[in-house]
This record gives sequence, structure tokens and C-alpha cells, in this order.
Amino acid sequence: DNEIRINEVIDNNSQVSQRQISRQTEISQSSVSRILRESKFHPYHVTLVQEPREGDYERRVRFCKCVQDKINHNEDFLKFVMLSNEAKFCSNSAVNYHNYHYYTLEDPH
Repeated sequence: DNEIRINEVIDNNSQVSQRQISRQTEISQSSVSRILRESKFHPYHVTLVQEPREGDYERRVRFCKCVQDKINHNEDFLKFVMLSNEAKFCSNSAVNYHNYHYYTLEDPH
């Protein structure tokens, strides 16, 4: 059924647009919109809160080396670390805030 097909698309990529869902599933945009609304999905827009600053690169390299050392001592180390996808980094490009969103059933804020 259409609801299952739409949910599968969102499960694979929560940042997909309604237009993309419509194209992938061959379901009209109005039906996609209605089904998302009825399924209690909401598009949440991401807000970028800081831009990369001088020194960030070196700190990230140190962090990566530290994590690599911990993995070398305990290969299960990352099983105990929670990484989230709540940050989006961009360099040398503009972010289209209107199109940058993701669908979820729960308010992430």
C-alpha cells in the first residue's frame, strides 16, 4: 500500500523531499503530502549554529587520532559511543535552508 511505500522511502533517507518521494513511488505529491500528514510525519528544518573556525581542523585531526588510539586498544570502543547526525558541515558552499529538512515522528527539539 502507498503508506508502506512512502515509509520505506523515508526509512532509507529521512531528508528526502515530498517531490522526490512522489517521483520514486509514482504517487502524486498531494497524496504523499496527505499520507505524511496522516502518518504524523513532520518535516523538521535544520538550523546551522556555527561556521567552521580557525583551529577546527587541528582539533578534528586530534579527535580522530584519539578515537583511532582507543579503537587500537579496544576494537569495540565505538559500540559505546553515540554519534548523531544532528550537525551538517558545509565548506565553500551555501546551504539552502528551505530544502534542508528531515522527516520524523518525534520533535527532535
